[in-house]
Amino acid sequence: MRVEDYCEHAGYSCEAIETATDDGFVLVVHHIGRKDGAPPGRLFFFYSLIAITTNYPDRGPVILMHGLFQSAGVWVTNGRSSFAFYLVDQGYDVWLGNNRTVFPRHLRYHPSSPAFWNWSLDDLAIHDIPTLLALVRHKTRRPRVAYVGHSQGNSQMFLALALNPSLNAHLSVFVALAPAVYLGPLLDSFPVNLLMRCPSALYRRLFGVKGFLPVMGVVQRWAPPMVFMTLAYHMFHYLFGWTDTNWNPANKPAYFQFTPRPQSAKLLHHWAQMGSAKVVQPFRAQHPPSPASASASPATPHYDVTAVRCPLALYYGTKDTIVDARRLHRECWAARGRGVRLVAVEEVDGYEHMDCLWAVDAGAKVWRRVVKVLEGVEEVEMERAAASR
Repeated sequence: MRVEDYCEHAGYSCEAIETATDDGFVLVVHHIGRKDGAPPGRLFFFYSLIAITTNYPDRGPVILMHGLFQSAGVWVTNGRSSFAFYLVDQGYDVWLGNNRTVFPRHLRYHPSSPAFWNWSLDDLAIHDIPTLLALVRHKTRRPRVAYVGHSQGNSQMFLALALNPSLNAHLSVFVALAPAVYLGPLLDSFPVNLLMRCPSALYRRLFGVKGFLPVMGVVQRWAPPMVFMTLAYHMFHYLFGWTDTNWNPANKPAYFQFTPRPQSAKLLHHWAQMGSAKVVQPFRAQHPPSPASASASPATPHYDVTAVRCPLALYYGTKDTIVDARRLHRECWAARGRGVRLVAVEEVDGYEHMDCLWAVDAGAKVWRRVVKVLEGVEEVEMERAAASR
């Protein structure tokens, strides 16, 4: 099923809009709305009684960006209790981003070409993020948009702001779910630690220079959903420590219709480098670096949080061992006097890496608090608009 199918089934509209990055990748952005002008997820009967006298909130645009190995579908696969639909019901204009190669299209290169897969997190930060922001700002005629990223979806924004600080002016707020700036202790354990230490030449020999383990897509396409869900869940559980303790088991087959999605081998090589350094940083052509290059330009031991000049909110779980969100929290708190505007932090007891999206009680523990942040930002945006008239 497509994102559009899940939206239609839940009673929401979905428009797929195409745009192209400046390096030629075609991105698909899903625009979610209320069907026929009514707020889905509410009782249409009661809505019809008050529609004549009540204006449903028309709040600002919110971009939702998925994490590694995933796509926009992760935001709509909890039925009507999905985060994207929750925001729509609150009156927000919701846009779901997809990174390059989720839909394998390029203006010049074919997916069989190594050039099609020659990209890392740097390229998501330098090309995909500005393209996505420009599209939504243009379509909504808003100077600033809210951005909510999960895991890699926020890593690429953190890196984008470090490489291009002018992007801060385009963000009303940056909400990071399971913020992946500093990486956690899971990456020190077998078998992920082997990938972290793998030299570049050996990595390319093992995984090539195209898509990362394309066999996953073949199995996903042909295996029955329940079979693939079982295989994929146990693979990710083994590699990344996910469990379904806080999920609705009935939704698991839907989750793994959009997980995994195609990624470049170079992107995973980049994550191996960052896992070794324990911090998000630009790609290095050689890993580990040679002694000469290491002494000339040592790996950055920390992320400069002062690169984030827009309002920032962090939400993470106490059982998430993939990221070290507490370190990011501490550094942002310490940098408040240097321009960092940390407007909210929530550490959710018992939550793991995917639970801010998929936990059965995420609405009460995370989403409601995110909306409070968005509401505060929206008030500021309205005051700015009024002052500029």
